[in-house]
Amino acid sequence: SLQFLTLGFATVAINAGCVTLVELEVKHRPLIFGCLALAFLPIFIMLGAALNNDVMALMLYLLAALYTIRWQRVPSYSNLLAIAVSFGLGMLTKQSTVLIAPAIAAIFLWTAWHDRRAMGRYLSQFVLFLAVVVPLSLAWAVRNHLLYGISPTYVPAQDVSQYVGDHTVFARLLPFHHVGL
Repeated sequence: SLQFLTLGFATVAINAGCVTLVELEVKHRPLIFGCLALAFLPIFIMLGAALNNDVMALMLYLLAALYTIRWQRVPSYSNLLAIAVSFGLGMLTKQSTVLIAPAIAAIFLWTAWHDRRAMGRYLSQFVLFLAVVVPLSLAWAVRNHLLYGISPTYVPAQDVSQYVGDHTVFARLLPFHHVGL
């Protein structure tokens, strides 16, 4: 069943969260409590059974966060490539993964600023990061543009029957307000 795939993504996401706690040097009872809290969060149970891309995006988001922490401690190319691939595939999976970009950028800039003598090495890493992330994250939009002429900024029209933005809060909460008593 395809649900094994999403269950696997949820399991990797939980493990990435626990390893992130270890990387942040959380020890003993707080580590156990944090890992148990992650393991029993209802969102992982629900997403582990759902057939959509949400859990994969969450897994890639958490992996990008984990490898960003590792890169901050050891700014190696392998950690940088792990961030780039996780983030790029996360963007390809679900655009909301972009929400981690400011945190990654802040850590990149903070680390480079505190080690200004090695700025050339950091610049080459940032260029490599962009060289991996940009093609990965834009691959679907470029494909659709080349094959079908769809603009990369295209957003499908809303289903009018489900759009409630033009109704008042009262009408949304009490949809039977038009019934006469």
